[in-house]
Amino acid sequence: MGESRLPLDLLPPADPQWKGQAGIEFESRVQNWLEGLKIQANVEKLPTDLRNLLNEPVIFLLNWGEIRAAGYRWLTGQSSES
Repeated sequence: MGESRLPLDLLPPADPQWKGQAGIEFESRVQNWLEGLKIQANVEKLPTDLRNLLNEPVIFLLNWGEIRAAGYRWLTGQSSES
């Protein structure tokens, strides 16, 4: 695909229930970030090299598909099956 320098503040915070569980917390942060890329304004905030790397086909797939972690992801007050 390519390479891009990632800003330190790229990933949003993890869901609160995963704080202190490094692997799951990272997974949650990545999933939240990918879900956020469905919003065009979030894509426009990305550094140019990363925005070019993700270009239209990748963003299309994020919008068209469902983003899931490898296992179950529990949302506050409800569950989401994977």
